[in-house]
Amino acid sequence: MSAGDVPVAPDEIVLRVKKNELGPVEEWLAAGNSADSFDSRGDPLLLLATYFGATCSSDCAMTKLLLSAGATVDLKAGDDCTALMAAVLCSSGARAGAELARLLVEHGAGSEFTRINPRRNRARVGR
Repeated sequence: MSAGDVPVAPDEIVLRVKKNELGPVEEWLAAGNSADSFDSRGDPLLLLATYFGATCSSDCAMTKLLLSAGATVDLKAGDDCTALMAAVLCSSGARAGAELARLLVEHGAGSEFTRINPRRNRARVGR
């Protein structure tokens, strides 16, 4: 765990997520580690699995594994990006991106779009 009790995955697990290598990640999760872990840069594993699944492996397997292990579907990275946003960004050029977006929505992704934070939006436009 890191400061603030945010689980941070070891670099080796992050690499396995990015490479879509299920076995080591399954073992790590079975050992009691959290599917809601982040990498050292502040990106959730689910976001990484979705992005790399759409752009590199054209496979939903890692995203499915993390979801089945209880990953929070709308967990945000430091830049407020979610796995659904990553899937949508990748969907124009990769069929897997659209499939991943559909999978995430089926698991409840997108609820963050129904909540608007006016104070934050004003700050972004300089008001």
